[in-house]
Amino acid sequence: MRRSVLLVGRNLSMLMGSHVLNRLLYVALVGVIGRRLGAEILGGYAIAVAVGSGFLFAADFGLSPLLTREVAARPGDARRGYARAMGAKLAASGIALLVLPLLVALLPYQDWVRELCAWMALAALLESFSQLNNAVCRAKQRMELEAIAATTQAVVVVGGSTLALFAGLPPVALGWVAAAGSAAELVVSLVLVRRLVQPGIEFPPQWETVRAASPYAVSSLNAVAFFQAEILVLSFLMKQEQVGQFAAVFRLIQGAGYLAILAANSILPALTIAHTTYSRERFQRAGTSLLRAGLLASGAVAALTWSLAGPVMATVYGKAFAGLAPLLRLGAAYLFFKYLSETLSTLLVAAGRPVLIAVSRVLGAGLSWVLIGLMAPRLGVLGAVLALVTSELVVAVVQARRVGQFVQAEILVPTTGWLVAGLLATLLLWSYLQDSGSLLLAIALPPLAFGALMAFSGQLKLDLPAPLDEEAS
Repeated sequence: MRRSVLLVGRNLSMLMGSHVLNRLLYVALVGVIGRRLGAEILGGYAIAVAVGSGFLFAADFGLSPLLTREVAARPGDARRGYARAMGAKLAASGIALLVLPLLVALLPYQDWVRELCAWMALAALLESFSQLNNAVCRAKQRMELEAIAATTQAVVVVGGSTLALFAGLPPVALGWVAAAGSAAELVVSLVLVRRLVQPGIEFPPQWETVRAASPYAVSSLNAVAFFQAEILVLSFLMKQEQVGQFAAVFRLIQGAGYLAILAANSILPALTIAHTTYSRERFQRAGTSLLRAGLLASGAVAALTWSLAGPVMATVYGKAFAGLAPLLRLGAAYLFFKYLSETLSTLLVAAGRPVLIAVSRVLGAGLSWVLIGLMAPRLGVLGAVLALVTSELVVAVVQARRVGQFVQAEILVPTTGWLVAGLLATLLLWSYLQDSGSLLLAIALPPLAFGALMAFSGQLKLDLPAPLDEEAS
């Protein structure tokens, strides 16, 4: 068990470090687009990325998360599982390429936006193959290999896009660079994954592989933030400039929320092994410890986002976007529920309940799109952000209702109470400092106060089950 904890810690640090670096690079890129080209062009870029993310989901459809879980549970079948998944992915990508020209022709956007959509879709299909290599790295708990490939892509995309923008190239050049970055990631990930498994292709694909992957499709969907369909829905309801304003906020909370997805993916293999190895009581203790950590992480991220919203918007996008800071503060609530729902999802998937996760995520996505359709025409960008918060709350509630058998709920009651108290104290302290004109203190003190209160209350402890040999004795 101690070895598993060390592996999880190493994997988390590797993935988180890589993710933070990469997300900072992408945030810088979006900031440059907003500063140099304005909200309208940023909106077109966001639409194209959203279309590309849809192709990323369609080409994977649960194959990568299925491969992660199956290789972690049965390492001896890694080569065969990889070959089957690669065959299915090739077939899905071929179908997507056939559909792409027709879809691009039907999109109701400006010509340059539609062309950019095509390039982003191609980049997404290339990246989809890297996802299988990353799945093997996660299953083998070698996340540093995934981090290398992901960082390669980020450096190519952000560096090349920045050069293109400052060289005065048209916005469609961002798509050319995105395709180059995905190709670079694929080459690097393929070289690295050969250390863990011999790559292969089983073709034609078997229907059984697709059917087995379908319950995990929601994990692929979640990994691309429901292919950012919110942006697409919004693009049919509002002007492209307003889409750009929403995208400016959405990009930031999406980037912060992806940390929760990465953490879940790095913990899942070890937790899956624990479910198949431990007794029910020991797994409940592990689940309780995980859920406590998830609650504390949710509160910490929400407190940080609320306090830093103002300077982050102004620093990343400039004064023209500074008025969107209240929307980013509202996004703190979304991040709270996002981190909580990802923790619950990890626990349920490890316990063999992927269908429940699929139902909750599809329900949340559908609710988000419906609420955007109802609220955005009346409330503008505010309505779109409120729709995000509401849908993620629903997802967390649905999952929480089914996780009780895998945790010791009574132990989590004090943690929940202290968490609520800490968030209220953070909000009150921030409001007081803002009203008194202590703007710098309002940025730094509330998150520190939250952490100090959690430490004082004893909620930062981590209770882990005894090692297996102790249980056997």
